[in-house]
Amino acid sequence: MSVISRDEFSRRFLSLVLNQTLLPKKRTDLHLLLYSATLSLQPETSYSEKEINEQLQTWCLTFGKNMGLDYVSLRRALVDEGFLHRDSSGNQYTLDLTPFSDQFDPEIRSLDLPQLLKEAIEVKERRKQEYLNRSKGNP
Repeated sequence: MSVISRDEFSRRFLSLVLNQTLLPKKRTDLHLLLYSATLSLQPETSYSEKEINEQLQTWCLTFGKNMGLDYVSLRRALVDEGFLHRDSSGNQYTLDLTPFSDQFDPEIRSLDLPQLLKEAIEVKERRKQEYLNRSKGNP
C-alpha cells in the first residue's frame, strides 16, 4: 500500500466528511477518517476517558454530523482499529500511530481540518451560486 499524501488525504477527507452518511466500509477510507480524528491528540500522551471524550466530541460536532457519529462510537472504532490503546482499567487512553506510519504522510498532522472544511464549503457554495446565476441567464 502506498503512503497517502497530504493532498490526497485532504481531498479524500473532504469527500468523506461532506458526502458520507455512514462510516465508510472501505478500510482505507475508514482509517483515513479515524486518523483525522486523532490529529488533535498527541502521540504517547496518556489521556483520561473524559479528556478523550471531549476531544472526540469536538471532532464529531465538526466533522461527523453527516454520518450521525457520536464520540462513544468513534472512540470504540479508534480502539478497535488500533489508533488508541486503552489501559486494563479503561481509564487511560494513549494514541499510538506507529502501526499507521507507513500509511499516512507525517505532514498530514499539520493540517488545519476546520479551515480546510470551511474553505471547501465556501467553494461549493460559490460554485452553486455561479451555476444558479448561469441557469437564470445572468452572466
